[in-house]
Amino acid sequence: MIRRQWYHKSSLAVVFTGVFLLSCLQAAAETAVSHGMIASSPRIRSYDQEVMARFDQAGGKTQSTLDEGLAEALTRYYDNQYGEAVQAFQGLPRDYLTAEFLYLFADASLKTRQYQTAVSAYRQLLSLDPELHPVRLDLAVAYFNQGDTEASRAELGRLDEDLLPDYLQNRLAELKAVMDDAPPEHEFQLYLSQNIQWDSNIGYSPDDDVVVAPNGDTYRFIGFQEKEDAWRSETLVRGYWDWTRFSDSGFEWKSRATLYNLEYFDSGRYDSFLWKLQSGPSWKMADFTISAPLTYGQRFLRDSRLYDYYGISPQVKYTVNRWFRVNGEFGYFKKDYADDEDDALDQYIRSYEIEPVFYYNRSWDYVSLSLTWEEDRADSARFSDDSFRISFSTSRQFRGDIRAYFRYSHRFQNYKEPFPGWTSDREDDEDSLYLSLTKEFSNGLFIDVNLYWANNDSNTDIFDYDRTVAGAGFGFRF
Repeated sequence: MIRRQWYHKSSLAVVFTGVFLLSCLQAAAETAVSHGMIASSPRIRSYDQEVMARFDQAGGKTQSTLDEGLAEALTRYYDNQYGEAVQAFQGLPRDYLTAEFLYLFADASLKTRQYQTAVSAYRQLLSLDPELHPVRLDLAVAYFNQGDTEASRAELGRLDEDLLPDYLQNRLAELKAVMDDAPPEHEFQLYLSQNIQWDSNIGYSPDDDVVVAPNGDTYRFIGFQEKEDAWRSETLVRGYWDWTRFSDSGFEWKSRATLYNLEYFDSGRYDSFLWKLQSGPSWKMADFTISAPLTYGQRFLRDSRLYDYYGISPQVKYTVNRWFRVNGEFGYFKKDYADDEDDALDQYIRSYEIEPVFYYNRSWDYVSLSLTWEEDRADSARFSDDSFRISFSTSRQFRGDIRAYFRYSHRFQNYKEPFPGWTSDREDDEDSLYLSLTKEFSNGLFIDVNLYWANNDSNTDIFDYDRTVAGAGFGFRF
């Protein structure tokens, strides 16, 4: 009971006593105001009660360790030894940190320029209550100092300025002024992920080993053509380079380079490698962003170049309000196959996409509906098709450092000519699901698990297939 009282009362007493003793300093006063706004939230009070209940259920040794760790963290924080405070907070399980302690942890991280740690803690607080406006402003500051101005502006866009106290409105004005006055800068980010996955159908083979076409031709999927499962390695590297003035409107130049390698452990028949470069101008206005990136890339299959891929994809993003955005894109590309002397396989691809996105809280959580029409035209009608895809996606963040993503898609695809042996033009209906769960760490490291499932129903039986890909991996963001 003594430890319970210390955790519930003594810890909070240390916080408020520290604020009182340092009240002559503006920074401490501002922290206290933010502190009070956080503590007044009903959702935060409910979360704190859960934390206290966990503390009550912990053993005496665990309670004693928490007492000592919290005392060390709070003492260091109010002695302005913020680096030591961060280390002390990091030694405590987050499940036993009330929202107020979590805020002090984030604040100390921000003061010591440990921006990724601060971002993680602020996002966890906002996952508890998206209406914590002082926390959202602090998150915007952390993103900006980290160099992620786009994320900083996104958080500012979700901020209700009328609910900020005067000192935070002044801080917001200062942050916007710094963004607007900043000279042109170059921003570079790197993303790397490595996954190990199991693939249930590496060759998209049908379930039946023998398929008889309407004209009597027999297709046998045996030997190297039979349905086969295998483990594989998936490596993805992306680099982002942006030239921008960090202003609310104006000209930008954005570039992205992608390297993708897929390697099967037991079979090299389907090993592939892709590199792609996208680069182009972008114009930001009050509610619109218009961009026109050019793309060039190559895909390789078993160390041989399969095709070149190049084109342009103008994009428009229209922000209706802080909760609703509409994305639109037109793409025009060509696939130029390497070993196609008569150009029968070469395709010209036109695509049209519209995607309304609804953000249902002030975090990154959203739902979206994507509608895509694509026309693939080749010299041979057999390789030409029209397709329509409808996709529903949603993303949800938990505890500030865990994000779940789900997507369901249905695609209708109609080819312009029957496959040899069939009398009707080929038609495919494909359903697919993708699910991922990602946990982020403060140093840019993340781990994830992912699952993909697809089922294709075709009037041309040899293209009937189902496929499951499941795996786990890790990666870094720099």
